[in-house]
Amino acid sequence: MKVISLFLTVIVAGCASSGPAVVYNYSSEVVEANLPNVGELVTRNVGDSILVREKYTSAVALRLKTPVPYGLHFFPAGNYKMLGSNETTSFFAPLSDDEKSISLQGNARQYVTAIAVKKSNVNTICPIHLVSGMQCIDAFASIEKQKFIDQNSYEQTLIYNGNSGSKINIGYREFSEGLARPAFNNNVEYDLEKSKIISYKGAQIEVVEANNNTITFKILKKFPTVN
Repeated sequence: MKVISLFLTVIVAGCASSGPAVVYNYSSEVVEANLPNVGELVTRNVGDSILVREKYTSAVALRLKTPVPYGLHFFPAGNYKMLGSNETTSFFAPLSDDEKSISLQGNARQYVTAIAVKKSNVNTICPIHLVSGMQCIDAFASIEKQKFIDQNSYEQTLIYNGNSGSKINIGYREFSEGLARPAFNNNVEYDLEKSKIISYKGAQIEVVEANNNTITFKILKKFPTVN
């Protein structure tokens, strides 16, 4: 264990500098969306969502499009949330959004405090190692806003499941923290000969046309916002 850790530290230390001080001045944004808009004429295919209310975190992230080797391990492809930036450099979390932890044995990544990226060259990432400093590595990457699912995330959606004669089938799904809530899922059938207005969970939709391929509709009322 000690020999492996020392060996990895020596590898990472090659061509390394002390690196800049990590800046923590970035704040992510909580987004609440409720779409489509009221009165908008919309067409959706079978299997598509026809109304979605969701809450999620939006943040600038370093997106590694392929894994990047680091010592005997690697940074996996994924999104690494921004920590902060200064005039020349942006700093990102050492773990991707999909990682809750990493394997510690012999993994030099456990000592990486941040990933530095020069604003002038996004395809070079520079992990800042607590012991050996900063080493820069070529990467296939981009920096862009990403949607992050966390403990505050929530989604409820209506899905068009097709028709049988004058009857249409609408599915309802709920998600919390990115996980489905099966107890709240439901499929409901509506007879358009009785009414073109369908309602569920406070939402109200006027169906203009529906067949087994598409549905055209207008939103009359969105899902109510629950604080």
